[in-house]
Amino acid sequence: MQFIGTIAGTKGLKGRMILSDTTADIAGLQPESIVKIGFSENFAKEYTATDYAANAKNAEIQLKEITSKETAGTLKDRGVFTDSQNIIAKSSSSYLVSDIVGCKAIDYITKEIVGEFVDVWLLPAQDVWVIKTASQEIPVPYHDEFIKKIDLKKRIIEIKFIEGMSEINTGEVDE
Repeated sequence: MQFIGTIAGTKGLKGRMILSDTTADIAGLQPESIVKIGFSENFAKEYTATDYAANAKNAEIQLKEITSKETAGTLKDRGVFTDSQNIIAKSSSSYLVSDIVGCKAIDYITKEIVGEFVDVWLLPAQDVWVIKTASQEIPVPYHDEFIKKIDLKKRIIEIKFIEGMSEINTGEVDE
């Protein structure tokens, strides 16, 4: 399941909800998508999304089972999750967290496996993809300078490492 946002409030009288912390790459949901809402994916209740609209700052969602502002208000501060196949991406160059996590990280120069992508930090300035190696986790900014090639079919991503990148997590820098 993919996290798509947190219910921040309601809009109107018919139970439409505003989502914050949304993933920027989501343009919409497939019609009648099943979503889960709860404080975690494991403790969530299923609903049917009838509408999803994203804008620059947040998104709005309407659920078949929620028809009043009062009922929608009881879901405030809960996360919204759905299967990746329900998500409509904004562009073909957009990636979902579930696309990246689990891919092998390959050194762009040496072509050696460095580790595996274990997390994606969705930060305001830019996303950061996290590689777990045998000894540490290395945060890599999502930028053309570092992410050189993405092959989701083979589940590999080639990374150009720069001096000091592996020391970011540990705080150790060679002088």
